[in-house]
Amino acid sequence: MKPIIKGAFVIFLTCLGGLSIAQSSDDIEALSAFLPDGKLSYLQNNNPSLIAEMAYINKHGYYVSDMEGKKDASELPDALLVPSMYENAIPLSEQLITSGNLNLLAYQFSLRHEEHTYYRIGQSGKMLVVLPRKLAQENLRKASVTKSK
Repeated sequence: MKPIIKGAFVIFLTCLGGLSIAQSSDDIEALSAFLPDGKLSYLQNNNPSLIAEMAYINKHGYYVSDMEGKKDASELPDALLVPSMYENAIPLSEQLITSGNLNLLAYQFSLRHEEHTYYRIGQSGKMLVVLPRKLAQENLRKASVTKSK
């Protein structure tokens, strides 16, 4: 994405009110790293609140936990084998997931509406927990209200 368009996009998101919260340039950079320019531009013009939700889910829609008896690892799908949604997504690795730099929506992780989704992270003894979309949306609304006060 061209720097001028990125700058205008950040300013546009910063001006959003209502249910969305202003996103940092890092959040926008994370989305632009895998969303095709055409899709990002379309969302910018037609559904800016979805951009805010996507940025929030990318950053806060998952966490990593030690498995320590919480689940039988053999039951869980391996997060490292989840295919990407876009060809320019970074290949999944344990380090990418556990570092907190995962662009969750760049991959075909199951994002259920009301249930958590669990993945083992290779043989690391760690688990990726994807929050339900409903919970992520509620957390985004709470963060919006807190930021606007």
